Amino acid sequence: AAHLSVGVLTAHRGAINLHRHLEEYLRGIGLFPRSTQRHGFVIPVRPRAGLLARGRVLLTGDAAGLADPVTAEGISRAAQSGRLAAEAIHRAWETGPDPRQVSAAYAALLQPMLADLRVGRWLARLLYDHPRARAWIFRQIGQRLVDAITEVFLGARTYRGSLTGLALAFPRRVKTRS
Repeated sequence: AAHLSVGVLTAHRGAINLHRHLEEYLRGIGLFPRSTQRHGFVIPVRPRAGLLARGRVLLTGDAAGLADPVTAEGISRAAQSGRLAAEAIHRAWETGPDPRQVSAAYAALLQPMLADLRVGRWLARLLYDHPRARAWIFRQIGQRLVDAITEVFLGARTYRGSLTGLALAFPRRVKTRS
């Protein structure tokens, strides 16, 4: 029995018929399933406020709100934050298994990821909340932007590093109306 998971999402605020969009998408790519199971979940693209560790519990992945704000992909950040949680436990274990030390180590290890997610949220707001700016950006550097986001998705680059490089790709002068 073959199984395929397909997802659709929206950044639209308000009511939207995602079931219809999913069916249109499937038809558009030539898939006509005999049956479907639909599940809907909110994707947490903003880290939880407050601590991501309490007592003997460390929050990782979606539980910590670490999904990518541009693509809503969560598996890579879940794996990365899980690895950081294990590293925090390992580091703290060397001096004694004190949950406060584990929490502090985990918070410190997460800082680069959280900083990069802030840059990603800025990019997501620019792309999803400002259609004119998005259209202009894609006319100027669309393929480079898609390639950079793909490299972030693959773990080869960060949003901060990608956006710094992309800023240099913009035209030096912007034409203004007289």
